[in-house]
Amino acid sequence: MGEGRGGDIALTVERQAAARVLLVNPLVRAATSPEDFAGITTHADWLIQRFTGLLGYSLTVEAQFARLHKGAPIGVEPSGLRQRSGSPFTPRGYAYLTVALAVLGTGPATVSLADLLSEVRATAIEAGVRVGPAERLAERRPLAAALVQLAQWGVLSAEATTPADIGSRVERGAERSHDLELQVDHDVLRAIPGPAVEEPAATAAPDEDPAEQERTIELAVRRRLVEQAVVYRDELTERHREWLARNQWRTIAQLGDFLGCDGEIRAEGVALVGVSDGRATGFPAVPLDRPAVRLVSRIAEELRPNRTARATPIPDDLLDRALATIPEQGSRTVALERLAEFGLIERRDPEDTPEWSLLAAAARFTPHPAENPAEPTADPDTTQ
Repeated sequence: MGEGRGGDIALTVERQAAARVLLVNPLVRAATSPEDFAGITTHADWLIQRFTGLLGYSLTVEAQFARLHKGAPIGVEPSGLRQRSGSPFTPRGYAYLTVALAVLGTGPATVSLADLLSEVRATAIEAGVRVGPAERLAERRPLAAALVQLAQWGVLSAEATTPADIGSRVERGAERSHDLELQVDHDVLRAIPGPAVEEPAATAAPDEDPAEQERTIELAVRRRLVEQAVVYRDELTERHREWLARNQWRTIAQLGDFLGCDGEIRAEGVALVGVSDGRATGFPAVPLDRPAVRLVSRIAEELRPNRTARATPIPDDLLDRALATIPEQGSRTVALERLAEFGLIERRDPEDTPEWSLLAAAARFTPHPAENPAEPTADPDTTQ
Protein backbone atom coordinates (compact mmCIF):
# COMPACT_ATOMS: atom_id res chain seq x y z
CA MET A 1 0.00 0.00 0.00
CA GLY A 2 2.82 2.39 0.88
CA GLU A 3 4.57 1.55 -2.40
CA GLY A 4 1.42 2.42 -4.35
CA ARG A 5 1.11 5.72 -2.53
CA GLY A 6 4.71 6.55 -3.42
CA GLY A 7 3.94 5.79 -7.06
CA ASP A 8 0.93 8.13 -6.96
CA ILE A 9 3.05 10.94 -5.55
CA ALA A 10 5.75 10.43 -8.19
CA LEU A 11 3.12 10.47 -10.94
CA THR A 12 1.63 13.70 -9.59
CA VAL A 13 5.05 15.36 -9.37
CA GLU A 14 5.84 14.40 -12.99
CA ARG A 15 2.53 15.80 -14.24
CA GLN A 16 2.91 19.05 -12.31
CA ALA A 17 6.45 19.53 -13.62
CA ALA A 18 5.24 19.04 -17.20
CA ALA A 19 2.46 21.60 -16.69
CA ARG A 20 4.91 24.19 -15.30
CA VAL A 21 7.29 23.63 -18.21
CA LEU A 22 4.52 24.39 -20.71
CA LEU A 23 3.41 27.53 -18.88
CA VAL A 24 6.92 28.94 -18.97
CA ASN A 25 7.83 27.58 -22.44
CA PRO A 26 4.67 27.13 -24.53
CA LEU A 27 6.69 25.50 -27.34
CA VAL A 28 8.72 22.46 -26.24
CA ARG A 29 10.74 20.51 -28.80
CA ALA A 30 12.01 16.94 -28.54
CA ALA A 31 15.33 17.91 -30.16
CA THR A 32 16.25 20.59 -27.63
CA SER A 33 14.39 19.53 -24.47
CA PRO A 34 14.12 15.72 -24.64
CA GLU A 35 13.40 15.14 -20.94
CA ASP A 36 10.74 17.84 -20.73
CA PHE A 37 9.18 16.66 -23.98
CA ALA A 38 9.10 13.04 -22.77
CA GLY A 39 7.27 14.12 -19.63
CA ILE A 40 4.72 16.05 -21.68
CA THR A 41 4.04 13.19 -24.11
CA THR A 42 3.75 10.68 -21.26
CA HIS A 43 1.04 12.77 -19.57
CA ALA A 44 -0.44 14.39 -22.69
CA ASP A 45 -4.06 13.34 -22.08
CA TRP A 46 -4.00 14.58 -18.46
CA LEU A 47 -2.37 17.87 -19.46
CA ILE A 48 -4.81 18.49 -22.32
CA GLN A 49 -7.76 17.88 -20.01
CA ARG A 50 -6.45 20.12 -17.21
CA PHE A 51 -5.33 23.01 -19.41
CA THR A 52 -8.68 23.01 -21.17
CA GLY A 53 -10.81 22.66 -18.04
CA LEU A 54 -8.96 25.02 -15.73
CA LEU A 55 -7.69 27.69 -18.13
CA GLY A 56 -9.41 27.23 -21.48
CA TYR A 57 -6.00 26.71 -23.14
CA SER A 58 -5.51 24.14 -25.90
CA LEU A 59 -2.47 21.87 -26.03
CA THR A 60 -1.16 20.28 -29.23
CA VAL A 61 1.28 17.38 -28.87
CA GLU A 62 2.97 16.25 -32.09
CA ALA A 63 5.72 13.72 -32.74
CA GLN A 64 8.54 16.24 -32.29
CA PHE A 65 7.07 19.14 -30.33
CA ALA A 66 4.32 20.26 -27.97
CA ARG A 67 2.61 23.64 -28.23
CA LEU A 68 0.43 25.27 -25.56
CA HIS A 69 -1.90 27.82 -27.13
CA LYS A 70 -2.55 30.44 -24.48
CA GLY A 71 -5.27 33.04 -24.29
CA ALA A 72 -4.70 36.42 -22.71
CA PRO A 73 -5.69 37.06 -19.09
CA ILE A 74 -8.23 39.86 -18.97
CA GLY A 75 -6.85 43.19 -17.78
CA VAL A 76 -3.20 42.17 -18.09
CA GLU A 77 -0.92 43.78 -20.65
CA PRO A 78 0.96 40.98 -22.44
CA SER A 79 4.62 41.01 -21.43
CA GLY A 80 5.73 40.20 -24.97
CA LEU A 81 9.02 38.82 -26.26
CA ARG A 82 12.44 39.82 -24.99
CA GLN A 83 15.77 40.27 -26.70
CA ARG A 84 19.00 38.57 -25.60
CA SER A 85 19.79 41.60 -23.44
CA GLY A 86 16.53 41.11 -21.55
CA SER A 87 14.98 44.30 -22.93
CA PRO A 88 11.56 44.07 -24.63
CA PHE A 89 11.18 43.50 -28.36
CA THR A 90 10.84 46.73 -30.30
CA PRO A 91 8.00 47.34 -32.77
CA ARG A 92 10.53 46.93 -35.59
CA GLY A 93 11.62 43.62 -34.11
CA TYR A 94 8.02 42.38 -34.18
CA ALA A 95 7.66 43.61 -37.76
CA TYR A 96 10.74 41.67 -38.86
CA LEU A 97 9.57 38.59 -36.94
CA THR A 98 6.21 38.66 -38.72
CA VAL A 99 7.83 39.12 -42.13
CA ALA A 100 10.37 36.34 -41.46
CA LEU A 101 7.57 33.92 -40.53
CA ALA A 102 5.80 34.73 -43.79
CA VAL A 103 8.99 34.30 -45.83
CA LEU A 104 9.93 31.00 -44.18
CA GLY A 105 6.40 29.64 -44.42
CA THR A 106 6.54 29.55 -48.22
CA GLY A 107 10.27 28.89 -48.55
CA PRO A 108 12.45 25.78 -48.81
CA ALA A 109 13.65 23.54 -45.98
CA THR A 110 17.18 24.93 -46.25
CA VAL A 111 18.21 28.54 -46.80
CA SER A 112 21.42 30.50 -46.39
CA LEU A 113 21.48 33.20 -43.75
CA ALA A 114 22.46 35.81 -46.33
CA ASP A 115 19.58 34.87 -48.67
CA LEU A 116 17.11 34.85 -45.79
CA LEU A 117 18.11 38.34 -44.67
CA SER A 118 17.91 39.65 -48.21
CA GLU A 119 14.44 38.18 -48.74
CA VAL A 120 13.14 39.39 -45.39
CA ARG A 121 14.27 42.93 -46.14
CA ALA A 122 12.78 42.84 -49.64
CA THR A 123 9.47 41.45 -48.36
CA ALA A 124 9.36 44.02 -45.58
CA ILE A 125 9.75 46.82 -48.13
CA GLU A 126 6.96 45.31 -50.26
CA ALA A 127 4.72 45.17 -47.17
CA GLY A 128 5.25 48.87 -46.52
CA VAL A 129 7.66 48.52 -43.58
CA ARG A 130 10.11 51.40 -43.45
CA VAL A 131 13.51 49.73 -43.77
CA GLY A 132 16.73 51.63 -43.13
CA PRO A 133 20.21 51.00 -44.57
CA ALA A 134 21.32 47.41 -43.98
CA GLU A 135 24.68 48.49 -42.58
CA ARG A 136 23.13 50.46 -39.70
CA LEU A 137 23.41 48.72 -36.32
CA ALA A 138 20.02 50.13 -35.30
CA GLU A 139 18.56 48.29 -38.30
CA ARG A 140 20.46 45.04 -37.81
CA ARG A 141 19.62 44.61 -34.12
CA PRO A 142 15.83 44.13 -34.44
CA LEU A 143 16.38 41.80 -37.40
CA ALA A 144 18.89 39.81 -35.35
CA ALA A 145 16.43 39.66 -32.43
CA ALA A 146 13.74 38.25 -34.75
CA LEU A 147 16.01 35.49 -36.09
CA VAL A 148 17.31 34.63 -32.61
CA GLN A 149 13.71 34.20 -31.45
CA LEU A 150 12.94 31.94 -34.41
CA ALA A 151 16.03 29.87 -33.61
CA GLN A 152 15.03 29.62 -29.95
CA TRP A 153 11.60 28.39 -31.02
CA GLY A 154 13.26 25.79 -33.24
CA VAL A 155 12.00 27.18 -36.53
CA LEU A 156 15.62 27.83 -37.59
CA SER A 157 18.71 25.80 -36.79
CA ALA A 158 22.25 25.34 -38.05
CA GLU A 159 24.81 22.67 -37.29
CA ALA A 160 27.15 23.59 -34.41
CA THR A 161 25.58 27.05 -34.23
CA THR A 162 23.55 28.50 -31.35
CA PRO A 163 20.73 31.05 -31.67
CA ALA A 164 23.07 33.63 -30.13
CA ASP A 165 25.68 32.89 -32.84
CA ILE A 166 23.09 33.59 -35.54
CA GLY A 167 22.16 36.86 -33.87
CA SER A 168 25.80 37.91 -33.52
CA ARG A 169 26.47 37.34 -37.21
CA VAL A 170 23.47 39.43 -38.19
CA GLU A 171 24.43 42.27 -35.84
CA ARG A 172 28.01 42.30 -37.17
CA GLY A 173 26.84 42.18 -40.77
CA ALA A 174 28.89 39.00 -41.21
CA GLU A 175 26.16 36.77 -42.58
CA ARG A 176 28.00 36.15 -45.89
CA SER A 177 31.41 35.46 -44.38
CA HIS A 178 30.85 31.73 -43.80
CA ASP A 179 27.78 31.13 -45.97
CA LEU A 180 25.80 29.72 -43.01
CA GLU A 181 23.10 27.24 -44.04
CA LEU A 182 19.92 27.26 -41.95
CA GLN A 183 17.42 24.41 -41.65
CA VAL A 184 13.76 25.39 -41.47
CA ASP A 185 11.34 23.24 -39.45
CA HIS A 186 8.02 23.89 -41.14
CA ASP A 187 6.09 21.75 -38.65
CA VAL A 188 7.20 23.96 -35.76
CA LEU A 189 6.66 27.08 -37.88
CA ARG A 190 3.03 26.14 -38.54
CA ALA A 191 2.48 25.68 -34.80
CA ILE A 192 3.66 29.20 -33.90
CA PRO A 193 0.34 31.03 -34.52
CA GLY A 194 -1.71 28.14 -33.14
CA PRO A 195 -5.46 27.51 -33.23
CA ALA A 196 -7.98 29.90 -31.76
CA VAL A 197 -8.21 29.78 -27.99
CA GLU A 198 -11.36 30.50 -26.04
CA GLU A 199 -11.09 34.14 -25.03
CA PRO A 200 -13.01 35.22 -21.92
CA ALA A 201 -14.72 38.55 -22.47
CA ALA A 202 -13.67 41.53 -20.39
CA THR A 203 -17.21 41.69 -19.02
CA ALA A 204 -19.97 39.13 -19.19
CA ALA A 205 -22.80 40.06 -21.55
CA PRO A 206 -26.06 40.98 -19.77
CA ASP A 207 -28.06 38.45 -21.79
CA GLU A 208 -25.49 35.70 -21.41
CA ASP A 209 -26.54 32.50 -19.67
CA PRO A 210 -25.60 32.66 -15.94
CA ALA A 211 -23.49 29.52 -16.27
CA GLU A 212 -21.63 31.03 -19.22
CA GLN A 213 -21.12 34.27 -17.28
CA GLU A 214 -19.58 32.28 -14.45
CA ARG A 215 -17.31 30.43 -16.88
CA THR A 216 -16.23 33.69 -18.52
CA ILE A 217 -15.19 35.22 -15.21
CA GLU A 218 -13.66 31.99 -13.93
CA LEU A 219 -11.34 31.63 -16.95
CA ALA A 220 -10.33 35.29 -16.80
CA VAL A 221 -9.35 35.16 -13.12
CA ARG A 222 -7.60 31.78 -13.29
CA ARG A 223 -5.52 32.87 -16.27
CA ARG A 224 -4.55 36.00 -14.45
CA LEU A 225 -3.46 33.99 -11.41
CA VAL A 226 -1.16 31.69 -13.40
CA GLU A 227 0.20 34.25 -15.88
CA GLN A 228 0.69 37.21 -13.56
CA ALA A 229 3.09 37.07 -10.64
CA VAL A 230 0.72 38.76 -8.19
CA VAL A 231 -2.97 39.59 -8.54
CA TYR A 232 -3.89 42.66 -6.51
CA ARG A 233 -7.59 42.91 -5.76
CA ASP A 234 -7.82 46.63 -6.51
CA GLU A 235 -6.65 45.93 -10.09
CA LEU A 236 -9.59 43.58 -10.78
CA THR A 237 -13.02 44.55 -12.04
CA GLU A 238 -15.79 44.41 -9.46
CA ARG A 239 -17.23 41.17 -10.91
CA HIS A 240 -13.81 39.49 -10.99
CA ARG A 241 -12.99 40.68 -7.48
CA GLU A 242 -16.27 39.28 -6.14
CA TRP A 243 -15.72 35.96 -7.90
CA LEU A 244 -12.21 35.65 -6.49
CA ALA A 245 -13.41 36.45 -2.97
CA ARG A 246 -16.00 33.65 -3.18
CA ASN A 247 -13.75 31.08 -4.84
CA GLN A 248 -10.20 31.94 -3.81
CA TRP A 249 -9.52 28.94 -1.57
CA ARG A 250 -10.99 26.41 -4.01
CA THR A 251 -9.20 28.04 -6.96
CA ILE A 252 -5.84 28.11 -5.20
CA ALA A 253 -6.27 24.44 -4.26
CA GLN A 254 -7.14 23.46 -7.86
CA LEU A 255 -4.27 25.39 -9.40
CA GLY A 256 -1.93 24.17 -6.65
CA ASP A 257 -2.81 20.55 -7.43
CA PHE A 258 -2.33 21.24 -11.13
CA LEU A 259 1.02 23.06 -10.90
CA GLY A 260 2.49 21.84 -7.62
CA CYS A 261 2.62 25.28 -6.07
CA ASP A 262 1.45 27.04 -2.94
CA GLY A 263 -0.89 29.99 -2.75
CA GLU A 264 -0.71 33.11 -0.65
CA ILE A 265 -4.05 34.77 0.04
CA ARG A 266 -3.90 38.16 1.71
CA ALA A 267 -6.12 41.18 2.04
CA GLU A 268 -4.31 43.01 -0.76
CA GLY A 269 -4.12 40.14 -3.24
CA VAL A 270 -3.35 36.56 -4.20
CA ALA A 271 -0.19 34.91 -5.56
CA LEU A 272 0.80 31.42 -6.66
CA VAL A 273 4.32 30.53 -5.56
CA GLY A 274 6.41 27.52 -6.54
CA VAL A 275 7.97 25.75 -3.56
CA SER A 276 10.83 23.26 -3.39
CA ASP A 277 12.26 21.93 -0.12
CA GLY A 278 10.29 24.55 1.77
CA ARG A 279 11.76 27.46 -0.22
CA ALA A 280 10.02 29.66 -2.75
CA THR A 281 11.36 29.10 -6.26
CA GLY A 282 9.42 31.88 -7.99
CA PHE A 283 6.04 32.29 -9.61
CA PRO A 284 5.01 29.26 -11.71
CA ALA A 285 4.48 30.89 -15.13
CA VAL A 286 6.75 33.90 -14.79
CA PRO A 287 10.22 33.02 -13.50
CA LEU A 288 12.06 35.99 -12.02
CA ASP A 289 15.64 36.29 -13.31
CA ARG A 290 18.53 36.58 -10.87
CA PRO A 291 19.34 40.32 -11.22
CA ALA A 292 15.70 41.16 -10.50
CA VAL A 293 15.62 38.80 -7.51
CA ARG A 294 18.84 40.35 -6.21
CA LEU A 295 17.45 43.86 -6.59
CA VAL A 296 14.09 43.27 -4.89
CA SER A 297 15.77 41.23 -2.14
CA ARG A 298 18.23 44.04 -1.35
CA ILE A 299 15.45 46.60 -1.20
CA ALA A 300 13.18 44.41 0.92
CA GLU A 301 16.07 43.56 3.28
CA GLU A 302 16.61 47.22 4.15
CA LEU A 303 13.05 48.45 3.91
CA ARG A 304 11.35 45.54 5.75
CA PRO A 305 7.96 46.47 4.28
CA ASN A 306 4.80 46.29 6.37
CA ARG A 307 2.89 43.30 5.04
CA THR A 308 -0.43 45.01 5.66
CA ALA A 309 0.48 47.97 3.42
CA ARG A 310 -0.01 47.65 -0.33
CA ALA A 311 2.90 49.97 -1.16
CA THR A 312 5.92 51.34 0.72
CA PRO A 313 7.95 54.20 -0.82
CA ILE A 314 11.55 53.28 -1.69
CA PRO A 315 13.98 56.07 -0.72
CA ASP A 316 16.05 57.18 -3.71
CA ASP A 317 19.35 56.52 -1.96
CA LEU A 318 18.26 52.98 -1.08
CA LEU A 319 17.27 52.30 -4.69
CA ASP A 320 20.62 53.65 -5.89
CA ARG A 321 22.52 51.37 -3.49
CA ALA A 322 20.47 48.35 -4.52
CA LEU A 323 20.94 49.10 -8.23
CA ALA A 324 24.69 49.40 -7.66
CA THR A 325 24.77 45.67 -6.82
CA ILE A 326 23.93 44.96 -10.49
CA PRO A 327 27.14 45.64 -12.49
CA GLU A 328 25.66 46.21 -15.96
CA GLN A 329 23.77 49.48 -16.47
CA GLY A 330 21.41 47.89 -19.01
CA SER A 331 20.60 45.04 -16.63
CA ARG A 332 19.54 47.56 -13.98
CA THR A 333 16.87 49.00 -16.27
CA VAL A 334 15.68 45.54 -17.27
CA ALA A 335 15.50 44.44 -13.61
CA LEU A 336 13.33 47.45 -12.72
CA GLU A 337 11.08 46.72 -15.69
CA ARG A 338 10.71 43.08 -14.68
CA LEU A 339 9.89 43.89 -11.06
CA ALA A 340 7.26 46.39 -12.17
CA GLU A 341 5.85 43.89 -14.66
CA PHE A 342 5.61 41.26 -11.91
CA GLY A 343 3.79 43.56 -9.49
CA LEU A 344 6.66 43.78 -7.00
CA ILE A 345 7.38 47.50 -7.43
CA GLU A 346 5.51 50.35 -9.09
CA ARG A 347 6.32 53.84 -10.30
CA ARG A 348 4.55 56.45 -8.20
CA ASP A 349 2.76 59.58 -9.34
CA PRO A 350 5.18 61.83 -11.27
CA GLU A 351 4.69 64.56 -8.66
CA ASP A 352 5.73 62.26 -5.81
CA THR A 353 9.17 61.53 -4.46
CA PRO A 354 10.65 59.03 -4.14
CA GLU A 355 9.90 57.72 -7.62
CA TRP A 356 9.27 54.04 -6.80
CA SER A 357 7.30 52.02 -4.22
CA LEU A 358 7.79 48.45 -3.03
CA LEU A 359 4.54 46.48 -3.27
CA ALA A 360 3.19 44.04 -0.71
CA ALA A 361 4.14 40.84 -2.54
CA ALA A 362 7.83 41.80 -2.43
CA ALA A 363 7.85 41.06 1.30
CA ARG A 364 8.34 37.37 0.50
CA PHE A 365 11.80 38.21 -0.85
CA THR A 366 12.96 39.66 2.47
CA PRO A 367 15.99 37.55 3.45
CA HIS A 368 15.89 35.70 6.74
CA PRO A 369 19.02 35.65 8.94
CA ALA A 370 21.82 33.45 7.57
CA GLU A 371 20.11 33.15 4.20
CA ASN A 372 21.48 34.26 0.86
CA PRO A 373 19.78 37.59 0.07
CA ALA A 374 19.90 36.80 -3.63
CA GLU A 375 17.52 33.88 -3.19
CA PRO A 376 13.74 34.23 -2.66
CA THR A 377 12.50 32.59 0.52
CA ALA A 378 9.25 30.90 1.36
CA ASP A 379 6.88 32.51 3.81
CA PRO A 380 5.42 29.83 6.08
CA ASP A 381 2.65 32.13 7.29
CA THR A 382 -0.32 32.39 4.95
CA THR A 383 -3.25 34.41 6.18
CA GLN A 384 -6.36 35.76 4.56
